[in-house]
Amino acid sequence: MATDNNRTKTPNDAVKITELPEGSQLLLVDKSGTVLKRMEAERFMELLRATVQVGGRNLLRNTNKGSTNWQVNTEYPKVCEGYVWPDGTRGAHLKILDTSASVAGTYKILMYKMETAVLKRLEPNSVYMLSLEVEALTELRFSARICLGTTKYPLTGTTASQSMTRGERRRLYFELHTNNFTQEDISDQLIYLNCADFCELRVRDIKLERGNIASDWTPAPEDLGFGGVIYWLIDCCKSAPSPLSQQTQTTTNQTKER
Repeated sequence: MATDNNRTKTPNDAVKITELPEGSQLLLVDKSGTVLKRMEAERFMELLRATVQVGGRNLLRNTNKGSTNWQVNTEYPKVCEGYVWPDGTRGAHLKILDTSASVAGTYKILMYKMETAVLKRLEPNSVYMLSLEVEALTELRFSARICLGTTKYPLTGTTASQSMTRGERRRLYFELHTNNFTQEDISDQLIYLNCADFCELRVRDIKLERGNIASDWTPAPEDLGFGGVIYWLIDCCKSAPSPLSQQTQTTTNQTKER
């Protein structure tokens, strides 16, 4: 909670800001008033404009927690385990094995499980970008789509296949177009990576975002660990008071700096 010269501002207050006072700062604070981060207003506006241009928000949860949410759907022998990349990033090691006991025609699908809450953020007849970093331990070729529960209930069409050679490492991008689904269709949903053959790979930093321009990987806001509602408040201590700053000014001496 924060105050201005006249009254206490509550989390339900909203102030429309068309410009920020020169030299002002933004404070990221939690519900208790603890300052989590400071940012110069100019820098904030740069990031905001970039976010508006490329989308940016990762709709997927737990994307940097190893094999969490990853699955391998096949009757062939398989591997789905956590993997720590050389830089310390947690990803997954996925493998579908070829054996003499394999059943012809069995699905070879890598899957990332999505939460129902994610689907509620998807809109019908819209475009989304799926991206993930892959290290191919065998030759790879797969396409992507989003389905409800099974491949019988797709939310998107299937993308064109992408190929990788053994030993190649790069980020892959898939443009997904949702169909005219309704919110009544909500159930378990999965991102399907349909493999053309037996495969082995390492994956990390998967991201699903709105729009047809992919941005760098970022965690979902829910994964940042802030918890609850977070408020951006204006700290105009660097600039002279103005009608706008008087309206949005917060007193830093009433917040506890972490």
